[in-house]
Amino acid sequence: MSRSPGLTLIDELLAPLSESNDVQVWRGQASNQWPLQPGLYRRIAKFSDNASARIDETAVLAYELDLLAEANGLGYYDSNRVKTMVRLQHHGAATRLLDVSRNPFVALWFATDEGPAGADGVVFHFAISPDRDYHYYDSSSWDSITSNDHAGKPILYFPDAVDGRVRAQQSGFLTTVLASHREFSDDFLSAGPQLGITKAVIPAELKPELRQYLQVAQGMSAYTIYPDFQGYALAHSATAPFPRSFAELHDGRNGLFPNQKR
Repeated sequence: MSRSPGLTLIDELLAPLSESNDVQVWRGQASNQWPLQPGLYRRIAKFSDNASARIDETAVLAYELDLLAEANGLGYYDSNRVKTMVRLQHHGAATRLLDVSRNPFVALWFATDEGPAGADGVVFHFAISPDRDYHYYDSSSWDSITSNDHAGKPILYFPDAVDGRVRAQQSGFLTTVLASHREFSDDFLSAGPQLGITKAVIPAELKPELRQYLQVAQGMSAYTIYPDFQGYALAHSATAPFPRSFAELHDGRNGLFPNQKR
């Protein structure tokens, strides 16, 4: 029996697991047209005083210092710069960090988000040389991550998994230190001897099938991706399907508690 296009695509996504000794991570985006860039680059490009300006490490460091100083002044600083940046990134702030996951199914979840109308999604696969793989117990300071020793090289950083989202999404972050001026339109990182990049396009018409596979076969949901209040809210957004049929909605017989099974 022939496999469906969706399952064939999943086979393609999983193939690198048995083909490489490098550290492997994935990233999913709801639109194949979105640039592979951290939010910080895009924000500077959008709000720069000079629309034709180029970004460099000096501009990145200036932005980060301002971001951290303001977070500290508002009481949002989380004990050190790394933890604060990770928390900011996971809650939507623009940082130099690009979210990736050790789990290809997590990347596929994001790639099958609705996104712009009719947009194909994309899953990026990154194979990183083990000597570019860092963990919170190796690099506990932001200065060590942004050291000039890393200029022009990929950095894969795995934070301490004390945050529920980090654990749920098996999160890591891909980043770099800019070695030279870079046009806003440039790719974030180029493939090279320390970083292999491939991508699989997720056709828009396959998104519903693949999302159904993730929900049924992998047990994934907005709750498992975002195991916090935001995840609960997203699971009940205007476009999210009902979790139960109307006949099965909680009827309040137990007050504000789910109905007990009969």
